[in-house]
Amino acid sequence: MNGICIIDKPGGLTSHDLVLFLRRRFKIKKVGHAGTLDPMATGVLVMLLGSATKLSNKFISDDKEYEGSMRLGIKTDSHDKEGKVISSKDISGIKEESVRESFRAFLGDIEQVPPMVSP
Repeated sequence: MNGICIIDKPGGLTSHDLVLFLRRRFKIKKVGHAGTLDPMATGVLVMLLGSATKLSNKFISDDKEYEGSMRLGIKTDSHDKEGKVISSKDISGIKEESVRESFRAFLGDIEQVPPMVSP
């Protein structure tokens, strides 16, 4: 079997979990993915089957968009929602425009830095 399979990855699974599932379920030796998502992340994952695994560099270098949510006022030891809360602050004084201004740094082309805790 050769081709590209688009999967809507649920939270709780790693990208590698899906590779193993496809290998076992469809008895395919060569299975890969064109990018990865952290276990807690959900979203589209491009899976490459058989000879299509040779296309991974093309897909990995393509532009991607991410969407997320955040909770203001807490800091965790892992910098994500699954970590232990190590501090919290009152956010009642934060104005919407201040948040919007902070978000502007994440618009456009950026080099993604993996989180300090990453599978």
